[in-house]
Amino acid sequence: MNRWGWSAIHARSGTDPCPSWLRTAAMLAPWISLGILSMTIWAMSGTLTGREGVAFNLPEGSVGDVADTTMSVLMVPASQGTLVFFDDTRYVFDDERQMEEFTALLARRASAAEKPALLVLADRRVKGGELMKLAEIAKGQGVGKILFAENSGGKKGR
Repeated sequence: MNRWGWSAIHARSGTDPCPSWLRTAAMLAPWISLGILSMTIWAMSGTLTGREGVAFNLPEGSVGDVADTTMSVLMVPASQGTLVFFDDTRYVFDDERQMEEFTALLARRASAAEKPALLVLADRRVKGGELMKLAEIAKGQGVGKILFAENSGGKKGR
């Protein structure tokens, strides 16, 4: 039931239309793919290991808990690095001198507050390591509670 008569032409010529090396390669392709997949999984298995970090005590309530905060920080990525806005001042996160100034100001503000709590508003493009470093700085300056906020309004997925 072949309209083009391929079988009839093939039977008359007596030659195989597919070279033997191509047939062998087609039979080996799934095994090669499986080998590459196995090597990729093995190579990636060591990347998700435990490292030093900051331990966070999560609240007993839901994730949507609200806390009173006495200070707030805004973190936004920019071309010169992540910008940290605190107390009407802008700091570049990667600049050590500016972060020392930020740490000193945070320590003064935390010591002046009765129950220091910090609200962190971060753009989703801010690296997680930078958020952890900020939490470590805040903890070292006497901040008792850190609230990482999300933008619940507007369009999601941007």
